Amino acid sequence: MLKAKFFESHGVKRVLLCCAFLLIISGNVLAKDKKIYQGELFLITLPPQWYHASNEPELKNGVMHIMPPNLDEFVPKGETVDNWTQMLSREVFKGLKGIDPEWYLMEMNRKITEEECPGQVRRLTASGVKNGYAEAFAQADCPLGEITLYKAVQGRDSFYVVWRSYRVPPFPKGRPPPISPKLIYDGFKYLEEHVKLCDLRIAGSCPPEVEDHPERY
Repeated sequence: MLKAKFFESHGVKRVLLCCAFLLIISGNVLAKDKKIYQGELFLITLPPQWYHASNEPELKNGVMHIMPPNLDEFVPKGETVDNWTQMLSREVFKGLKGIDPEWYLMEMNRKITEEECPGQVRRLTASGVKNGYAEAFAQADCPLGEITLYKAVQGRDSFYVVWRSYRVPPFPKGRPPPISPKLIYDGFKYLEEHVKLCDLRIAGSCPPEVEDHPERY
């Protein structure tokens, strides 16, 4: 039953903390007196000169396509959601619990993306528990010309996925993709170090600059 919920729509409340942090709130628990948010925060530190691009309409085959409210996309300055070399995307499945991040990346997400890229090669690169949350990482190589690095995290309140995509020249199925190993290493390092889930209900879980920020009120 939980797996079937991926086909349902999930909303998310978003708050922009500052130019350094994209802060995503996955719940709506408020204290009675000060109305202080007390739930999970999904923190993404954007690379320098990147911006939130998915608030712009996307054209697919000449048709305007509006991103659903639980999906955001970010690209380097000078690029768009229609014309990009690198893209960072995040999706929040609000209220979804009990999902194995490995299963999601290797089964559910794989089946979805194979519809757009038949012949892709996908492999799990790491999994474990960090900051009390189960998480997993995977890489998908699409011979049509796209390499995607994934991070999935099961929170206490919701399920979270972030992926970083790179456009490359098309390559033969079964052959190594034409991308620098250092770029792959740096991409996974970014997902590991700059994409974090924390919980304001747990002391010390979130960075001090986030716990004390006035946007919580």
